[in-house]
Amino acid sequence: MARLIDGAIAIPSLLESRKSDPGQARRLPHKSLPHKSFWRYLLILASITGISSPTLLQLPTSAADIAQTPASRYQPLPPAACNQLAQAMTNALKVRVRMTRGSFVDYINREQGIGCQLIATGDGRNFNQLSDIVSNLSDLLAKQGWSEVSDYTADGPTEVARGFRQGNSLAVFNVEWEPAPGASCPQNQPISACQLRPDQQIYRIRVNAATK
Repeated sequence: MARLIDGAIAIPSLLESRKSDPGQARRLPHKSLPHKSFWRYLLILASITGISSPTLLQLPTSAADIAQTPASRYQPLPPAACNQLAQAMTNALKVRVRMTRGSFVDYINREQGIGCQLIATGDGRNFNQLSDIVSNLSDLLAKQGWSEVSDYTADGPTEVARGFRQGNSLAVFNVEWEPAPGASCPQNQPISACQLRPDQQIYRIRVNAATK
């Protein structure tokens, strides 16, 4: 699982997968990747956090390609809008939400800048399951006038990503969970095989929103 740090993450470009199966979100594998593929996988969630895990799907471009592409500059949402989003997130998730600023990268359109980052953590005593968190975040964004963009959708057994637009603004969020340190999970088995107490299921949630 990813150890989240402050910085930029990329929501993956799912265009290739949608050409062959336009009605489906691409599934994220949860196996380790070959070393030679590391950099191509590193950026999957870069619009929200600072680093990705080796469970993420392959991008159709490299980090160098993105760095060399002329980029439109995203700016954080106005303070009032960011505060409103943070309050809505607090009310929806019932946990403390930390607000900060950090790098914002839109790997679908190869644009970057600075975003308003909203970060929350908790465990199974705070949250029932991954899908509930995603539903709550999606609903609160929709109620505030944001429209979901399917190109940013990525689903996996321990990580989910979504993207929403409102005019010239883009909000992307990532939700992930992992077993707590010391939890007993069977070797070489799917994560679903772990028998965990609620306090051993650790959740990390990050929303990154910016405008042009």
